[in-house]
Amino acid sequence: MMGGVKRREFLAVGGVGVVGMTSGCTQQQRTSATTDFAFPAGVSSDGVDDPQAAMRGHLLNAASLTYTAEFRRESERPGRDTGMMRAGNVGPNGPRRWEIDTDRTAYTDVYRGSDILYAGTEWGDGNLTSILEVGSTMRERQFERSRDAALRWVFVESFHLPFGTGSLSIQDDEEPAVAVFSVEEPPEGHPTIERIENMELAVDERGVVRHIDARYTLDNGGGAKYEEVSEYAMDVGRDPPAELRGPPASANEYPRLDVEWRDEGRVMAVTNTGNRPLKAFADLRFFTDEEAVSERGYRLVDRLELQELKPDTTGYIYVSGSLTLAGEPPASGGEERLRGDRPPVFRYGANGQVIYDSACDGLDCS
Repeated sequence: MMGGVKRREFLAVGGVGVVGMTSGCTQQQRTSATTDFAFPAGVSSDGVDDPQAAMRGHLLNAASLTYTAEFRRESERPGRDTGMMRAGNVGPNGPRRWEIDTDRTAYTDVYRGSDILYAGTEWGDGNLTSILEVGSTMRERQFERSRDAALRWVFVESFHLPFGTGSLSIQDDEEPAVAVFSVEEPPEGHPTIERIENMELAVDERGVVRHIDARYTLDNGGGAKYEEVSEYAMDVGRDPPAELRGPPASANEYPRLDVEWRDEGRVMAVTNTGNRPLKAFADLRFFTDEEAVSERGYRLVDRLELQELKPDTTGYIYVSGSLTLAGEPPASGGEERLRGDRPPVFRYGANGQVIYDSACDGLDCS
């Protein structure tokens, strides 16, 4: 994305930093046999054959682990996407969060909790762009697409490095075994890599990337040379710090709607319990029937007598000729029963898209 993303300060993984952790890994016992190693999807004895498949395999299988991880990329080449990423995951059912500090990635925060999907970008001027889903109707594929859009720069570009042109060793003293690809010299005839200080990739049999340490010089011709660094370290088994266990603070900035039924279910009193106003252009929709969950049978509130629903204020949704949001309840009651067999689920635009289940209390749906 464009510049201006809010900058962050990152901590070193495990208190030792990325490079230190990588060095520790390379000192483990190695064997040269590869015949018994089960290469994961996208990876073979020739290196990373399919970067997209390797990235998907890493994210899918890392989701079941408890870990803390960090990535950074530095580059002198103009236009390169540089920056840092921190990630934390608590087992197969715990929260997952990625914090990303770069000028061009799709999102700066991605979070998956038991009741929340969030992918957002917090700009330096206080504006937000995001996808937020809260409640029982969360769409896992939406989360996966948002996560992949944010993390593509971390893995896919690094996977295109020529890891398969050097040596391969297997660390099999612990399970799962880990394949370590090491390159000391630029491959013959490589069009851009002139010098390699270090280039190493470690991936286990599950497809989980354990570390990347790549420091090299590019020569793009015409005398232009650029130093590049890509470093990733995953500390498997280490609980993430507290700030990587919960949703980003920006997820609390969006309008959230609490509902009280009146007039035997014909009038919906809606209170904005969030921290920002719900604007008239938000394209407010809702459904109240369980069968509409799979069909996404949202009803559009097409007459807006309120230009915005401010925090801690209440508006009223009812049918009076058309579906209406007003600042006062109708004097004669609503013309149609709106209450269904489940609490209303709302969808609206608020610098992005929000899907919010009014059965939740803020961001807590327990």
